[in-house]
Amino acid sequence: MSRSTRPETIQRGPRKLRRIFVSALAPYLLSFLAFAWLSPPAAAVEHHLQSWSVYVMRVKVTGPWGAYFELQPRTDLLDSRIDRLLIRPALNYALTPDLSVWLGYGAIASFDPLSWEHRIWQQALYEQKWDSLSLTHRLRLEERFLPGADSVGMRLRYLARLYLPWFAGAVWGPLFSNELFVAFNSPSAAVPSGFDQNRAFAGVNIQLGAYLRIETGYLNNYVNRVAPNEGLMNHAGLLGIYLSF
Repeated sequence: MSRSTRPETIQRGPRKLRRIFVSALAPYLLSFLAFAWLSPPAAAVEHHLQSWSVYVMRVKVTGPWGAYFELQPRTDLLDSRIDRLLIRPALNYALTPDLSVWLGYGAIASFDPLSWEHRIWQQALYEQKWDSLSLTHRLRLEERFLPGADSVGMRLRYLARLYLPWFAGAVWGPLFSNELFVAFNSPSAAVPSGFDQNRAFAGVNIQLGAYLRIETGYLNNYVNRVAPNEGLMNHAGLLGIYLSF
């Protein structure tokens, strides 16, 4: 009996592994294909060198409820100045251990000259896990109140994040993510509808104890701009510090 079942057992492992990798890689392939399809034809691109810092605190309030706060300064390294500052508080509700819904607010300061954008945003966050591998999907809808805009801007964002620890129980490993932005309308002449931007990240995730996590790596951010302006490519070193209680 054991001899007859052994080949089936041996084959089941590779099949399961293939299904896991196909499931994990599919969102990245789809988002990259969407980026290639939606992005405008190649033209001159302006390149910026930046440093992005992300400081996040998540707190479990009571039952399925949680609170979230994010502070994100972005520095232009060539001009030695802060380019943007993002402030994002939110509340979240866990529908299941893997699925949560969020409601948040965003205040985004742009400098030189100083202006503010205000956002209301909603998102769904779904986390899949296979042994030590982790795949996160985030779908976010934003209502953007832009300075000088004629109407409220509507934008959809989809992020796929893949974490691959070196082995089960490892506290660090490679991390990859891609986020696609699509605008539903053009609230002002300076903000086009359709493809807005794409962010691709490659780095490492490091777990330091039960409450602290660090992400660091390279972020490539392409931003579509209204003609005759060039497209914008941000090359950023990213450091994220995450606290969870």
